[in-house]
Amino acid sequence: MADVSTILPVLDRWAGAITASDHALDLIQAATGLEPEAPLPQAVYDLQGLADLWAASAVRAGESWFEWYRLENQMGERALRAGVGFEFRPIRTLQDFAELLAAEIRQADAEAADA
Repeated sequence: MADVSTILPVLDRWAGAITASDHALDLIQAATGLEPEAPLPQAVYDLQGLADLWAASAVRAGESWFEWYRLENQMGERALRAGVGFEFRPIRTLQDFAELLAAEIRQADAEAADA
């Protein structure tokens, strides 16, 4: 599944779930003053990690990319640079992220074929 057109629907579903859960948690925290270390937010964060695992498995990519995009790159808002090999570029959109994942998968497939 190294084709952007097959990766993008998985990313859309994953990002929708992450964004919706973040929004709901923000509303609860604003209304109640709930601390991020409380059990409910921690459970949401755990479920988001499971969503990362699901999406990574669905597209055959490394789970760490999903955690990176979600947390460090703040779902593209920070536009951090990433790439495979020496081709680094800003990753802003799900399209950018899908292209990055596709490149990583193609590289892994090529390395496996050479082994």
